[in-house]
Amino acid sequence: MKVVYTDEALRDLDAIADWLTAHYPTVAPAVGRRIQSVVAHIARWPQSARRSAGRPNVCVVPLGRYP
Repeated sequence: MKVVYTDEALRDLDAIADWLTAHYPTVAPAVGRRIQSVVAHIARWPQSARRSAGRPNVCVVPLGRYP
């Protein structure tokens, strides 16, 4: 499956990265890697993610624990 980011999602990810870098610079890289890992997992096994209610082409996976 090809993972496609909306412009809003990319802005959100940038804002998250900026905030983490400013407030938790030692943790920011690990969170980024975790997000990339979850996205790669969805790309390989899309059925592992639940479909978003009302948005049938959107899959959702909570990150759960942060590094």
